[in-house]
Amino acid sequence: MASLVDRLLINASNDWRDLFFEQLDYRRLAERWERWPVNEVYDIVDFCKFLIDQETDQAQRLLRSMYPAIRRSFETDVLNAWTQIREFVLFGLRFSSLIKEDPDERQLRISREIIELIEPSDVGQAISSSRQRDWEPLAMLVDWIRVVAPDTCRKITAYVTVEPLLEQARALVKTMPRDLEMMFIMLIHDQDGSPFLSVIRKLQDKIEVLPLQLAILAPSVGIHVIDRGGQIRWGLFGEWPQWSEAVKQLSELEKHEVGLGVSFLESAVEEIANGLLFVQKNGDRDVDDFLSKVTSIAPWILDESCKYIEPEQAKKYWLIRLTESDEAKEATLKILQLVGSRPGPAQSIAEELMSRA
Repeated sequence: MASLVDRLLINASNDWRDLFFEQLDYRRLAERWERWPVNEVYDIVDFCKFLIDQETDQAQRLLRSMYPAIRRSFETDVLNAWTQIREFVLFGLRFSSLIKEDPDERQLRISREIIELIEPSDVGQAISSSRQRDWEPLAMLVDWIRVVAPDTCRKITAYVTVEPLLEQARALVKTMPRDLEMMFIMLIHDQDGSPFLSVIRKLQDKIEVLPLQLAILAPSVGIHVIDRGGQIRWGLFGEWPQWSEAVKQLSELEKHEVGLGVSFLESAVEEIANGLLFVQKNGDRDVDDFLSKVTSIAPWILDESCKYIEPEQAKKYWLIRLTESDEAKEATLKILQLVGSRPGPAQSIAEELMSRA
């Protein structure tokens, strides 16, 4: 139903849209939705994304008529229920990082109303009995609740039983895969003495790679990992490198303890090198801010990173990026300026490409 409405409305005039919503049989829809099967909640939630911006009382009443079905769905299976409403929350209510606009007051109100339907004990028990594949979607659910209703989030963590999660984490913690990282962040959401900090401390001797966000939540664990020869993963290498976030977190770490950010950066020399080598097609728009920040506080880290850039691979990737978008070309030129000014195996390649750019 929602896909049909989507096709009808996508190119419709404002007058046609207004007429469409005037002609809906709101009472009949509401009666049907109140008895809707819990495993098919997605159908009505997907339709309700069209009602969010409708200001009429009957449209808002119809939107709320889906609430009993959402409540029953979460009472039956938290993970399945979240899977069904996730797109509505992320895109309809603007809680996706892909959407630049923050949620407005109406969207926040709808979020608060839906969260009030969810029993914290049900979510806590779902986390306690979860498996590795469940951690990332559950973390997204908890993150949404944390932003909108932090008190509810604290109630949820109070219902989580640590032991089953600890047993699974022991087998995975060495390289800290993404889903395990998400599970820890879901439970350790601040530095207020959360009992879940003790979980990661118990496992710290096994950790070889610690994601930056966890190192910030548990700085002593980050220092321990580095002292044992491990590294902090900054998220600078991959399809969506986090240069801007790295600048922000570096500043926060320096506020927390002078020299802490530099210590964490020193463990990521090779990661920085890979980020500079495999500059992404989106242009790594914030790479210049990162390079400027590191140059101002620890320039030797960039000197060391340049020593790890393999020249033939660099030439191949940088040439491609120089022929793409203005963003990609601009970011690549910044990297070439850096590498060309520092001794290393790729220095002559960078100088050559700069002269031809």
